[in-house]
Amino acid sequence: MGSQRLTKCTPVLAVVTHYRCEEWLEQCLESLVGQSMSLAGVVVVDDASPHPPLDIVRRFPSVTLMRSTENVGMYRLLQAIVDATDYPGYMFQDADDWSAANRLAVLLAEAEETGAELVGCQPNTIFCGLPEEPEAEYPRDVNAAVLANPIHHLLLPSSVMTRDLIVRLGGFATGLRYGGDSEFLRRAIFVATVRNVPERCYFRRVHPQAATRRPESGYESPMRQALAAQLRERAWENIRRLAVGDAPDLSPFMVAEPVKLEYIGGPELKRERVPPLGPPSCSH
Repeated sequence: MGSQRLTKCTPVLAVVTHYRCEEWLEQCLESLVGQSMSLAGVVVVDDASPHPPLDIVRRFPSVTLMRSTENVGMYRLLQAIVDATDYPGYMFQDADDWSAANRLAVLLAEAEETGAELVGCQPNTIFCGLPEEPEAEYPRDVNAAVLANPIHHLLLPSSVMTRDLIVRLGGFATGLRYGGDSEFLRRAIFVATVRNVPERCYFRRVHPQAATRRPESGYESPMRQALAAQLRERAWENIRRLAVGDAPDLSPFMVAEPVKLEYIGGPELKRERVPPLGPPSCSH
């Protein structure tokens, strides 16, 4: 399906998108720098917070801090990092969440075994100031699940993926503020193996200020409901095209101009070079 594989030796850059999450950022970064399998790097990308979290990031000498010149949402931030670097693998995490120490190792082991280019894990959800809800159970075979019912079958911040997959799909839907994770997934299943592991390696904090819970942008808001309906219809249309032998439309749903990132502190991000075919080196 794809040309670039993830293995246990793949250099992976962890990307944390941040906006006014200083209360939780230290725990987030501790969980990344403490991974049992070392990351090639960790970068915090601040979405034009009033004050970038430099004091917190300075406590972690191996972590890079960059900042957007304008508030643009997570998908433009993620795309800006992918465009500026060339790591063969990227692992995502929200700034108010944290990871189990074995998260990267578990995800890469699954990718190496199955050939998946996008692998997520099960969450442990911590509800802060909100009623508890049933825990999510994401399917192992995401390709089959999306084709049967194109809903949200993988938590993007819990995942690792190849750079090659992002490039082949034309990147994230950077014109979206919300819903871009599901939009990307519904395109990825047509060109790559996508999996979830059964392990609960990701700790997701749900609180009243989360974008999915705020009245103006939450799951029940008119704006998000209308967008979700558009994205579901596009997904069903691609499934119908596949069924009759036509090519699905895999272009990003909506694209915005690239955003400029400013370097604030920490190590310079590296441009890892590996052959497009064959396993990467373990020398990192």
